[in-house]
Parts: sequence; structure tokens; C-alpha cells
Amino acid sequence: MARILYDGGAEMVGSIGGLTFQKNHAGTIVKKRSATLKTLSAKKSTVQSDFIGIQSLWYSLTLSQKNDWNDFADLHLKENMWGQTKKLTGFNWFCMLNYNRYNVGAEFTTIPPSYNLPGILPTYYLDTATEDLHLIYEGGEIPADTGILLYTSSKTKITSGPARKILKYTLNFTIPPIIDFKLTEYWESTHSIKYSDMVSFSKFNIQAFLVPYHKISFIDAAGIFLIDELIIDSI
Repeated sequence: MARILYDGGAEMVGSIGGLTFQKNHAGTIVKKRSATLKTLSAKKSTVQSDFIGIQSLWYSLTLSQKNDWNDFADLHLKENMWGQTKKLTGFNWFCMLNYNRYNVGAEFTTIPPSYNLPGILPTYYLDTATEDLHLIYEGGEIPADTGILLYTSSKTKITSGPARKILKYTLNFTIPPIIDFKLTEYWESTHSIKYSDMVSFSKFNIQAFLVPYHKISFIDAAGIFLIDELIIDSI
């Protein structure tokens, strides 16, 4: 916003209509503000495009189909992956469930599912070994009706979490692993960086977030947060 100052005359300072007025030793000057363009990676652009496609699919539903989703929303609260229980709209449920289906390669649905929740996940920990990144199974029952959506971060100094802004969808486990699972190639594909290049950093964290989902309803639940720190002694 520009201001007009009066002191024996008129003087404009500030910004208006994309123009910036400022004063220096040469007098008052006017500059055009530069526009900042946000560029998206090819992968992020694809995800964003597909999510817009899911939203567009909602608007192609009949009024009766939308009412079915709204009735479903009236009946059920939703515990999201962050452990927060919220009241969703039919539109929210439709987009969330179809986005989960998109992540695992399932066809989109126009019909609300039966309200089936995922089971409790077994115990895992993340191991940032110097050569590879591993998801280690520690024990616990494997629910037959439950899969895992895995989100990971790139290298980060953040020690608390889960940090939503840095987590990216990485992998779907239709059957939760019960062995030492090597994540390296999936992590590299997600974050466009070679894991072996990490040796140039003396200390960093990697975060992982395991979100359980029911394999028929595709309803997800609160996730499990994992973090591990890698320290390169030779640096």
C-alpha cells in the first residue's frame, strides 16, 4: 500500500498496483515489483494434477451420489493420519479416499465404502545405515486387512515431528513387511537425490511416517512416526 506524505509538497512512498515508490539520493524513483514464480517438480506437478482430477470427478457425480457421500460424512468422524479427530464433509471423504486409492494404484470410486478401519501396525524402526536406508521390523501381529502408506523426508535438521511440510508419499505396502526392508531406491526416487551422496553431510535426520489404511475401504488412521540420525564420523 502506498502512502502520500505532505511536507511542503506531496511525496508517495510504498507500493501500489505492482509499482514501488521509494526515495534515494537521486530523488524519488518508481520500480516495478518482480513476480515470484513457484516452480513444481515433474512428480509434484503430476500429483497436483491428479488431485485436481479427483476434485473434478466429484463435480461429475449426480446429486444422489453426492447425497450418499454427505450421509456417510454425517455418520462418521475421521481420525486423520496426524491423530486428530475431525468432522469431514462428503466432498472431503470422497477426495481423501480416492487420493488413497490413487496412491496404491486402485481405481477411483464414486460410492462410499463400508466403514472399515485399519488394524494396529506392528513395531518398526528406521535405520540410516551408511550405505542404505532400512525399515526394520521389530515384531507384532500383521493385520491381514491393513496396508501401509509410507511417507519420508529428505535429509533434514528437524528433530521433532512428524514435520508435515517435508514428508512426501514414498511407497505403498499392501502387505506390511516382516523383514529388514531396504528403502534406498524408493527414497531416492521420491526425493531426487542419491543416498550415497549423503556422505557429504556430517549430520542429518531422516523422518518416516507409516500410515495404516484398510485395504477394502481405503480409510486410513493415525500414523507412526519414525526418525533416525546419521552421523558421518569421517567428516
